Formats: sequence, structure tokens, C-alpha cells
Amino acid sequence: MHDLGVAPDGPHQQRFEIEGADRAAEFLVGHGIPASDADQVWQAIAFHTSPASRSAGAALCLLVREGVALDFGGPMGNDHADAVTDEQAAAVHAVYPRLEMVRSLTDAIVAHAAKNPRARPLHDPGEFLRERETYGRTRMEQACVSSRWGN
Repeated sequence: MHDLGVAPDGPHQQRFEIEGADRAAEFLVGHGIPASDADQVWQAIAFHTSPASRSAGAALCLLVREGVALDFGGPMGNDHADAVTDEQAAAVHAVYPRLEMVRSLTDAIVAHAAKNPRARPLHDPGEFLRERETYGRTRMEQACVSSRWGN
């Protein structure tokens, strides 16, 4: 649920992480999950791209951040590369193929950032937009081409 903020039907008024966190929490509460649990999910999603999440002490936030990093591989996810074996990855990707995940997600983040300047503070979305406009490809996309699982 951490990427709900880049869905094309979103309001695109805030950073995609915040919009995704809002949508996830609303979904969970709407399905009977206690608000306190939904708030933990909100925090994990809202802060998963923030380096501060490493020191925030929130275990769920750290797990989301590290899981995303591992999924992207390359320079973002080498810290725990041995946490998933090639066999485990093959089993997961057989059921959930990557489908050009890096490119698709970057496209969605760039589209979100392009819709509203307030949605692209001086971090990933704004930088992705600048790199796409300047070079046609982001540094993250370039790095992930050579990652363990590719795109």
C-alpha cells in the first residue's frame, strides 16, 4: 500500500508518501482496523523515503524503508542483499512479476510531482522530475538497471 499516493486518481496535492499514507490509513480504518494500528501504518508509509526513518525508532517504518530498498536493489538495497536468496526471489517474482517496476514507479512519481509543485519538495519526486526533464532518465533508474533483479 506504500505506493497508493502515486495512483492516477489521487488528489496530487501533497508528497506522494503523505497521500499514500492517508489512503492506506483510510482503507484500514474503513475495514475495521483500530485507528492506532492504522496510524502506525500511516507513519511507516509517510516516512519510508526519509533517511530520518532509520533513527526514528519506528520498527514498521524501518521495515518498509529497508524492504523498498531491498526491492530496488543496487546502491539502495545492498545492506541486506543476503536476506533473500535467489530461490526465494524467483518464487516471489513468479507470482508477482516486476513488470518494469522501477520504470513504472518512477513514471508515476514524476507524473505526481509534475501536477503540483507542492508535491515535489527538495527530495526524490522533485529530483526525479528534474532528472527526467534534463536527462530522460533518473539516477535511480540507471542504478537499478544493474541491480540484482533488474527492472
